[in-house]
Amino acid sequence: MLRPRSAMSAAMTSAALVVWVAAALGAGCKEYGVKAGSSPHYEFNFIDMGDQPKVKAQRGDLLGGAAFMPPPGSIPRGFDPYLYHGQPELAGQRLHNPLPQDDPKVVERGKLMFERYCVPCHDAQGGGNGKVPEKGFPRPPSLMTQKIRDWTDGRIYHVISDGQNIMPSYATQIRAQDRWAIIRYVRALQATQPVAAPPAAPPQPGAAPPAANSAAPPVDSAPAPAASSAPAQSASASAPRPTPIQPPVPGVPAREDEVP
Repeated sequence: MLRPRSAMSAAMTSAALVVWVAAALGAGCKEYGVKAGSSPHYEFNFIDMGDQPKVKAQRGDLLGGAAFMPPPGSIPRGFDPYLYHGQPELAGQRLHNPLPQDDPKVVERGKLMFERYCVPCHDAQGGGNGKVPEKGFPRPPSLMTQKIRDWTDGRIYHVISDGQNIMPSYATQIRAQDRWAIIRYVRALQATQPVAAPPAAPPQPGAAPPAANSAAPPVDSAPAPAASSAPAQSASASAPRPTPIQPPVPGVPAREDEVP
């Protein structure tokens, strides 16, 4: 007969063996992709705490799984969609600046955002002479022109949110509240800066070149020769004289060019 302690040890060994066999069976099922039931987990894998009855990513076991597509028209939490893509005039009519006009804190916040996102192209005074155009990028128009001064705040907000020409949208970089604050700061700059001249119109494709002035001499023409003060020589003086023919000498044959 086994002693009580030996019997207890044998029982514990048998229980451990049973657990090991069950774990091996569960691991084998997991390795070969055989599920132990309708749930996404494996029933006999007791030693793996990471394998529990739960919904796993990219699995379609429970009502489509955790990666099912959202309903059409749903937006992320906290996301404010922009409703005027490609409609600058409509945005200028319907959008209004919700921030107070003469609040120093709003203007200071707008200055901070302007220096962070706008100065590289538009420079600190809004003239369009930033560091980016110095490197060869097209120069943006000045924010101090009368055209920009006549725009509504909503029209400027549209350019920041939707972009214009080669300027991309800054909606993902600048929050909507900070965009309105930037506009308040731009208005403060316009109140202190003189009105800038409008940019020169680019040449239209196919336009005829400007007509040249007929009275002006051509650039590559040579200057007229100056009049000489020396008297002109006669034609007879300038013409080459013929070589005189020498008379024949007795006893010496004449040359061919001396034969009369």
